[in-house]
Amino acid sequence: MRRAAFVILALLCVAGAFAQQEVFDLRQAVGTSFDEIALLPTRLTSFNQHDDAARATYTCCKPWQEREIEQALRANAAFLLTHPTSDFADDTLMHNARVTSVKKDFRAEIAAYQQLVTYYPDSDLADDACWGLANMYMRDQDHIAAIDTLNTLIFAWPESTWADDAHFAIAQEFRAVDDEQGYLQALEGMVRLHPRSDHCACALAMLADKYREVENYDAAIRASEDLIARFPCSDRLDDAMFCIAESLRHSGSPHEALAMYRRLIEELPGSALTNRAMREANTLARNLRGMGAEAPALYNVEAGDAGEAARDMFDYARHLENYRQFAEAIAAYRQFARTFPGSDSFDDALYNIGVCYQQMNILFEDINEAEGPEDLFRLQRRFEDAVGRRQAIPSEQHLSAVRDAASAFAEVVNHLEGSDLRDDALYQIARTYEDSERTEDMVYTYQQLVIFFPGSEHEMEALYEVLKYYADPANYDFAVQMYPALSAAYPNLFPEGLAQAKTDFLTLMRAYSSHVSFGWFEYHEHHIPYRVTCADLGPDAAFTMAAINMARGEYKLARKQLEPLTALHTNDFCAPATYLLAQANERLNSLDTARDLYATVAQQFPDSGLADDAELAVARLGQEAPAEYVQVVRDSFPYAPGQVDCYVGDEIVVFAPYTVTVKMRQYNMPNIWEQSQVLLEQWTGAEAGDRVVICVDNGCRQMERAAVLLPGCKIADPPQWSLGFESLARRTIAEVAGNALGGEGAWIDGLAKFAAASLQYDLVTETRDAIGSASAVVLPQQDVLDARSADIVVVDDAPRPRESTENRRLLGRGDVLVRREVVGDQDDRLRVEDVLHTERLEFADRDRRGDVVREDAIDRDLDQVTGSDRSGLGYADAMRCQDLLGQRACRHRFLMRCPRLPAAVASSWRVSPSAARTHPTGVPTLRSLPVRGTMDRPASP
Repeated sequence: MRRAAFVILALLCVAGAFAQQEVFDLRQAVGTSFDEIALLPTRLTSFNQHDDAARATYTCCKPWQEREIEQALRANAAFLLTHPTSDFADDTLMHNARVTSVKKDFRAEIAAYQQLVTYYPDSDLADDACWGLANMYMRDQDHIAAIDTLNTLIFAWPESTWADDAHFAIAQEFRAVDDEQGYLQALEGMVRLHPRSDHCACALAMLADKYREVENYDAAIRASEDLIARFPCSDRLDDAMFCIAESLRHSGSPHEALAMYRRLIEELPGSALTNRAMREANTLARNLRGMGAEAPALYNVEAGDAGEAARDMFDYARHLENYRQFAEAIAAYRQFARTFPGSDSFDDALYNIGVCYQQMNILFEDINEAEGPEDLFRLQRRFEDAVGRRQAIPSEQHLSAVRDAASAFAEVVNHLEGSDLRDDALYQIARTYEDSERTEDMVYTYQQLVIFFPGSEHEMEALYEVLKYYADPANYDFAVQMYPALSAAYPNLFPEGLAQAKTDFLTLMRAYSSHVSFGWFEYHEHHIPYRVTCADLGPDAAFTMAAINMARGEYKLARKQLEPLTALHTNDFCAPATYLLAQANERLNSLDTARDLYATVAQQFPDSGLADDAELAVARLGQEAPAEYVQVVRDSFPYAPGQVDCYVGDEIVVFAPYTVTVKMRQYNMPNIWEQSQVLLEQWTGAEAGDRVVICVDNGCRQMERAAVLLPGCKIADPPQWSLGFESLARRTIAEVAGNALGGEGAWIDGLAKFAAASLQYDLVTETRDAIGSASAVVLPQQDVLDARSADIVVVDDAPRPRESTENRRLLGRGDVLVRREVVGDQDDRLRVEDVLHTERLEFADRDRRGDVVREDAIDRDLDQVTGSDRSGLGYADAMRCQDLLGQRACRHRFLMRCPRLPAAVASSWRVSPSAARTHPTGVPTLRSLPVRGTMDRPASP
């Protein structure tokens, strides 16, 4: 296949560099710039280049990092030039916006946002980019451009988390350009469309003020009464009462106006409007008395300003909090709340009480974890300040303020309806539980925030924590109890009753969690300016539920769910949805439609990694999975091969659920497994027989029977690359060895693990590095080398299998000479090590019959080799070795890669097949699997 050919080509290009364990040089391998990287038909190509550019972006945090900033911008530009249709292109533009903001390049930041909005309107980042662009214009006081951009956001993405912010912002922009009609319409739209927004109370107050300004007093009264009814603890409550009183006064209702002034004065004594209300009330009372009507007593305005007194008391409480005198601060805040219930800072005072308890709890945790008198002495002063009295730290008591903190914040959440601090208080309750490791309480609280406060600035973090918990199978029992409330709030995202099917539930939760987790990582760790909220999960829900329904055999329902996604041409799910829709139509026997959809994938989404799969699907259109392999699956374990996708290759057959197959194909995994089996057969000498059957589980099950079951939960974005290698290797080795190995499982496991590491080194590490990830080469390479070294120790220590023809055939194949105590003397060891590090040992194995190299040929001391031996037989060349993988302090054992030897040397070092295969001591000669590559690979220059 085309992909496999490219993989081998990439291997050959970089084999020489890795053979010496050098750091891979991207420029030497693929040219001088990122945009010259060859395009391979796999998602891995675009993923790697984007990943490298993203890592460059993540390092740009300060304006003075000029070099890093320019490198990131160049990498992003190169990616966009090479992969403009990739589903990573929108992410790259958002990264550009972040980098240019650090650089303080105003024009370039605007350009990045504009390009994302213009060219990728279906992206889940487009609304974030539009909001960012609007903020740029507002910051520049470009009101007309800001209005146009905010209008685009409001009408194109009405469900966006920024929609209420856009309504509120556009109202203020209309006011800035004196567009009274636009101002009123924006505020009315804000109130009507976003009744639960933090901006709603403020919008109602602004609307009432505007109506009163234009002398529409009835409308002003209605808006104010609406505010009082819906937001009784809002900071704008006193404004609403005052507006009603003023509107009544100006509309000729002095008695009603006086009653409203007096209500404000008596119910909200801490309001900044109290003194003004007193003056207006006194004026109305005098006027009524002048007309002969009864009027209440006048207020003593000169006695003091209650609003100023409230500010002074609040500032003093905050002063105590700043000095970490938490007990005194709590008392001051409580006194303030009792004295001035109408102050705009009333909810802040109750919220800050919770903050003080929270900080006390953090101090108490430090005290509980103190390791001795010195730690306690260091914390003594802080403890005395916090509790407000001189006393020793209790030594036998576990201190905690979790309940006090949670109760204080709960007071804000439960009783201050309309306060814009309610979501913040709920968030702090969750944080308090998190700090105290009360996980279930934390998740429940975060879920309440997601349900009752959509659009909150904390929604993304709360959603991240909830979905991370739900996606863990260990939490399933508690998640089932919590799920109905979430389903009731968001039925389109969390279908009713889904939790009763554990596999389907975990599949959907893992899909959501993956999306939100990455967004949280970029936003929280690297300040990339976007948020992922429930409003962004619609395409995830449609695609994943369609795949689940296909697994249930409900292809018509799946088709209905997928069709809208195929119209979102710049959305990440468009290509996968088109491919899955083609499969659904194929299942429904709509072959012409399926053929057209496969053609669409091949032609319009070359970077998706599905193009060649689509062409193969057309070639096999309408064909069922081979019956003999279906039966193998059914005989091996509980699995439904009739309700999954099927890949049929030359060496393997893969059955994969529809929830996994698209990602699996995008990352070329069937082809990697196919090539793995080819290499394993070459390395072990196994004869090609029936295809190996691989089943991918919808969850995390893994088994090895007549078929191999692999965990689908490991196929993510990107997948776990080592997946399946060890199972394939163990199967092939056991098949070749037959019964010769008896019950010695440790030895065969060691060989399988070593072979898996070699396969990963061949087919994944070098391939990934060859197509664009120079920054990530050294560590993965060393990890694989370490893994192979450890696995060789397992092989070395395992009991030897009994001698047999089958075993000799297994061990004799390959191109690696294994294990011999070469030297025991320290000086000799150093000389041999020097030679092994600088030169390469090459043996010939042209007849491929499994001839064994004589061990005594390398038992000779270097000093015993004559000059003629060195020159005539090329002894120095013969002693060169590419891989020195295993050493021990006392018994030095070497694993050497030995592909070929010049003919003259080969003839002197061969023994006939009938010669003895054992060392004189009786230990069998062991030739194991190769480090990488096949036996007929030419030696590296």
